[in-house]
Amino acid sequence: MKISYLFLFMITLLAVACGGYPDYTVDPSKCGMVRITHNGKSITLKKDTAWYIDIDGNNLFYAERGKIEALFNTLRDINIQGISNHDPKKDFQYTVEVFNQSERLTKTLKFNAIPSSANMVGSVDGSQCYVVGIPGLNISPTINFNPDPSYWKNLALLEIYAQNISQISITHFLDPKQSFSISLNIDTFVVKDYENKPLAIPQTNVRQWLGALGTFCAAEYCTTPILPDSLKINQITVKTKSGETQSAAFFKRTQPDGTPDYNRMWFITPDGATGTAKYFDYDILLIGVDKLR
Repeated sequence: MKISYLFLFMITLLAVACGGYPDYTVDPSKCGMVRITHNGKSITLKKDTAWYIDIDGNNLFYAERGKIEALFNTLRDINIQGISNHDPKKDFQYTVEVFNQSERLTKTLKFNAIPSSANMVGSVDGSQCYVVGIPGLNISPTINFNPDPSYWKNLALLEIYAQNISQISITHFLDPKQSFSISLNIDTFVVKDYENKPLAIPQTNVRQWLGALGTFCAAEYCTTPILPDSLKINQITVKTKSGETQSAAFFKRTQPDGTPDYNRMWFITPDGATGTAKYFDYDILLIGVDKLR
């Protein structure tokens, strides 16, 4: 058994050294479209100024840049680990079709995840199958071959920057008296309480809090159950100097066994986006007015 394995390993090394092995690399600068298929579902990623999700020729939304980079980095870093006896004519779990900028098919990559391993079985354009993997990666690279549009959605939920804020409102539903709003009046930030009455809060406190804000992301986009107002925690509404409005409402979430979830909460936005967010990521937005004093 050991001799047989060593023999196969030496053959693999020889093939790699001689260049007689399939090339899994995809150059993103020469790529105009990628189609991913898994479990009967497919998704098409196309590129104009950036990569986006294409549905029937329409731009559904732009993809999160980090996940696009992860996809191409995965294809760039794949190394051959050994020979596989999987028949390349048989079915594979994942298919990644790569097209050039003229949308001509240039490469078809097929993969099977290997259970309890960070490696895969891979084939390029129907060629000999190999055991492939990414050195140092301890999870399966197949996580980057996801056909679900929600996986590729930009996770940025709220983008709040002091220099661009006209008004921000934090509405608390568990303790309404902790609600407050901050609006810009020329070069001064005016703070008002839950009754819309001005509060004498030092400008340094307000500016420090606003300066600590930034981009707040969803943990994931997914379908939520029906969320009654009794579960609502708070709502953040931001108006920018250019007149745009961002808003999200957050709700208590329970675990599948019915116990409270102390790590994540549900969110809903006015445009219908739903999913979960981590409490830890939103601590600074969950504060009451007393924290500003």
